[in-house]
Amino acid sequence: PRVRTQEWPLGVALVKQRAGERGCELRGQGLYLQHYELGTAQMGAASQFLNSASTDAPTRARLATMENAAAKWQAFAGTRLAAVAATGPSANPSTDQEGKTLFDAFRMAEVDLSNSLDRTVSQDLAATANLAAAGNIASVVGTVSILALIAFLAFVVFRSTLHPIRQLVSAAQGLAGRAPVTIPALTPSD
Repeated sequence: PRVRTQEWPLGVALVKQRAGERGCELRGQGLYLQHYELGTAQMGAASQFLNSASTDAPTRARLATMENAAAKWQAFAGTRLAAVAATGPSANPSTDQEGKTLFDAFRMAEVDLSNSLDRTVSQDLAATANLAAAGNIASVVGTVSILALIAFLAFVVFRSTLHPIRQLVSAAQGLAGRAPVTIPALTPSD
């Protein structure tokens, strides 16, 4: 639903932040911070939307998990950027692994949310298809009912119209055959 449209920009924003943080950490150049800052701004807008989106409780929990994972990585990145500003580029692979682990946790939470939203959309589409089928059945039943009513009314009208004519034809045949005949009344009795 609506959450899906902002979930992807959230991931892109965090990727930009990570690219900027990694570039700055490995090279010690502030040029890479532009990517980090752009990702931070995009992350804020996407997070604000996600927090305002109306979702069910399981989706809200998955959103919270994803945002918590993003916040943990951002805290790590902030610490690393402060260390780079103070001491220069990092050559310590253990911090690389820690950052990767935190970023992978965000990605896993994002994939979990994406899969959940895909299932929700699939279920909603199936429910909509079922409603459409029920509507089609109701439409067919209504059409058949209206046609049956029209047929019944046509039968009543034709019977009312043809009954006096049949009586007159019967009387005319009796007169032609010289049989005793009762002439039908001039006023309708039906």
